Amino acid sequence: MVMEMSKTYQYRKVMKPMLERKRRARINKCLDDLKDLMVECLKQEGEHVTRLEKADILELTVEHMKKLKQRGSLSVKYPSKSDCFRSGFFHAADQVSKVLAATPGVDVDLGTKLMTYLGNRLNQICHKEIQQIQQSPEALPSIPYERNSISPSWSDSSDCHSHQAYLKQGYPYPQPAHSKVTTEVTSANDIWRPW
Repeated sequence: MVMEMSKTYQYRKVMKPMLERKRRARINKCLDDLKDLMVECLKQEGEHVTRLEKADILELTVEHMKKLKQRGSLSVKYPSKSDCFRSGFFHAADQVSKVLAATPGVDVDLGTKLMTYLGNRLNQICHKEIQQIQQSPEALPSIPYERNSISPSWSDSSDCHSHQAYLKQGYPYPQPAHSKVTTEVTSANDIWRPW
């Protein structure tokens, strides 16, 4: 029993200082990294600091974080439901487009009609949203549920404007790799593309 205690004692005698050194090394490394970040931030604000002690680094960091909080720069912006829907809509349409392009024997007219339909639905949703915002700019309204609607209410029309501008650029519809099918496509402005 005496021998076991001596092994435990020796283990603690060796390990405890080693663990403490590692802990201090981690703290010092983080403080050095924080110092570099704070010096860079202070330079951007017009202040030049050459030497900082550990306490100075921590104080400057706390002050800087308080400034950011007051400006609202620290607030986390979660995506709205409409942003999530829009992202999912684009992803789904992109997947549909890829499957249509990669599947042999798919009629180009069918693909064109499907992508046009998806684009028209998105344009209808954007148009309704823009009209509602113009009618009531102080409140962000929701679009009422429609029987054939596939979207929730939208709260931000900026993506709709950029999407409509993108549609007018007229990129060609992707053709299947085997390209056996005729390449008759309706006007490029009529086809919605998710990319």
